[in-house]
Amino acid sequence: MSTAEADWERLDALYRSFVVQIRHKDPDEVELAYLRSAFLFTEELWGRAFDGLRQVNLVLLSEAPEFGDNMSYIYNPQTPHTSFIYLEDLSDGGRYRMTQIAKKLALLERMKDLGVLVLDLFPYALNGKNTRLRYSNLRPREYAELFKAVAPSFLRPKLRRIRDKLSPGARFVYRYNRLRKRSCDGLLPIIRELDLVREGSDLGCIGGKNMPMDRSALWLELGRAGVEM
Repeated sequence: MSTAEADWERLDALYRSFVVQIRHKDPDEVELAYLRSAFLFTEELWGRAFDGLRQVNLVLLSEAPEFGDNMSYIYNPQTPHTSFIYLEDLSDGGRYRMTQIAKKLALLERMKDLGVLVLDLFPYALNGKNTRLRYSNLRPREYAELFKAVAPSFLRPKLRRIRDKLSPGARFVYRYNRLRKRSCDGLLPIIRELDLVREGSDLGCIGGKNMPMDRSALWLELGRAGVEM
């Protein structure tokens, strides 16, 4: 059994318990099979991306993969990029005449060069299509309880791995402001406990008013991390 498969056994049990708690019935087995497949697939790709980084300058905090039937994921080189982050966000703003997949590959290479790592806070690809639940529909208390349940076995081990590659000025920033509002109370104490940010530092956010990110805020955070664009 692989490490990811062993991790999923624990996360599967946590998810079953969570669904019973809030829905008073067991989750559908088809849904669980989808969540397992998505987890194993994305974990392998995340591990490869992390191993390929010499150092981590900026950790871009995300909620969870959308995944779905088209297997959409930031580190899946076979799917186009999304509004989560564009190649242009990490460049001089010029237009690139290439296929969507070529742009995705270029984006991943640019992220590697700059030491940008995406970190999901949750292991479940809840999207409201392949799953009955989605994060946006969870009540604040339910959201906090799920985060508290999965953080020890999912998030903390990754943060410990990241710590070994952090540059001296590394920054942790949220991609979306709504994610910061919902999770910061649970995440920031963990990050401070693991000594991942300087004393007194907070977690930044590069979310724009709509789906596209605030590019100037991203560049500012990279500058704070000591990255020359």
